Amino acid sequence: MAWNLSQKTFTAPAGVDLSQNQFTFVSLSSAGDASYCGKTTIPRGILINQPSVGTFAGNSQYQPTICYDGVTRLAVGDAYPIGTYFVPGSLDGTYGYGFAVADASSTQSCIRAWSTQASTAAYDIVTVQMIGPYPGNDTTTNP
Repeated sequence: MAWNLSQKTFTAPAGVDLSQNQFTFVSLSSAGDASYCGKTTIPRGILINQPSVGTFAGNSQYQPTICYDGVTRLAVGDAYPIGTYFVPGSLDGTYGYGFAVADASSTQSCIRAWSTQASTAAYDIVTVQMIGPYPGNDTTTNP
């Protein structure tokens, strides 16, 4: 059963339509806009709502809410045991799903969460503990 605990979050303008990216890793552009996170991009956190863009951009109900610390949920790209460290990866052309480092062909500096719940298949949404940012990556402060 997935749950949330002691979450620290922030909101940011949507740089792209993130309405289909709930519970995936997101990053921020240099302008501060939230976007989906590629496998070599260091995540700022996990998107915990379903925002939209366009005419709704000024309405806080539709701005991305990003969890950067605490316990939250993450959509994963495969079956993983408890204790898996996750980085962003792509699943069927959608970026930001959680994958183990080797499965995503990513680097350890992109790790931002570890699982407290096992997944049984791709597209599962599991409980994770946010961690990091890892030393040496360029996301030194949150938000």
